[in-house]
Amino acid sequence: MFQTLEITPRHIPRMRYRCPSCTQLHHGFPALAYNLPDAIFQLSAEDKARRAVISSDLCILDDARYFIRCVLAVAVIGYEEEFEYGPWVEINTEDFTRYSVWFNLGVSPGWQSIEGHIANAFAASSSTTLGLGCRVVLPDDEDSRPFVQVSDISHPLFDEQTHGMSITRATELIAHLKGFVLIVD
Repeated sequence: MFQTLEITPRHIPRMRYRCPSCTQLHHGFPALAYNLPDAIFQLSAEDKARRAVISSDLCILDDARYFIRCVLAVAVIGYEEEFEYGPWVEINTEDFTRYSVWFNLGVSPGWQSIEGHIANAFAASSSTTLGLGCRVVLPDDEDSRPFVQVSDISHPLFDEQTHGMSITRATELIAHLKGFVLIVD
């Protein structure tokens, strides 16, 4: 049977996980990443092909909605590793155009951060994240995805991003990932 693991400052267990894609063991927490913005994900295959332009980091829907892939990091209290979400953020046309030039050519878009809205409903969130206002911050290097900072101070995710989440909350979120095996030792 399972034995309760007592966490003390002297014994903070390491987190590792077995990735279902590559079957390798990785240190830290797996990311709760989304392959597409929800508005595109819910479309049929035919509608996706007709209405959406899709890449691993940029998406366009109906030549009217523009999305970029980002990282939203949350500290896990007592751990060096952060828990990461991999959401899509909807931004306006002008910012998307400038961002895509930076993304593809490494040319500065002329801004360090912009406003946007999270385009995914996070699993196990008590309040929806779909449409949640946020700030997108460009990383210092062009090999990293932009960072997301939640703007709505009344949303629980703002509190988690500001103050961190418990290890219990992190493991609850990981439980929603199919095929991942979390190893605590």
